[in-house]
Amino acid sequence: MQSTILLLLVFTVLSAAYQAPQGYGQPPPKPFYDDFQPAKFIPAWFPPFYSSSSSSEGKRCGRCRELRSSCRDYEGDGQCEEAKIINFTDKHGCKKAVIYCRNSSKQTVLETDKGEKLAEGTNFEKTAKCLKSKRWNIKNMENDDVKIRNVRCVTKKNTSQHGSKYI
Repeated sequence: MQSTILLLLVFTVLSAAYQAPQGYGQPPPKPFYDDFQPAKFIPAWFPPFYSSSSSSEGKRCGRCRELRSSCRDYEGDGQCEEAKIINFTDKHGCKKAVIYCRNSSKQTVLETDKGEKLAEGTNFEKTAKCLKSKRWNIKNMENDDVKIRNVRCVTKKNTSQHGSKYI
């Protein structure tokens, strides 16, 4: 108990003898130049700059109607079937469509409503995308861009022994 009282007495004496350092609480020194004025800030306007690729994608995307398949007005010698079309929107907001023919066991031709060949064979699929011109675009067999409205699948009859026409 006596040691605690002694410790408390020493602490009280030392804290009474402690003095604050010189300059503590004094006003700050005056600047060298009395007429110093901070520079005025004038905001400048710059047009927005889009650095990500996704921002420019929206400008290339169109607003097409859903791509459809139709055998209407088909007058060919083969059997026409409507193509299976899955319309969707990609991560950039662009409309796309996956097109394939249901009859995958026979040689089939995917063609436009005007009769232009887009693909041929078995078990194939093609992807079309909607362009800024509000038209669907797809690559044909020669890798050329073709604008389409409707597509169809045609299974042609075999006319020769070597298969020059599709089955």
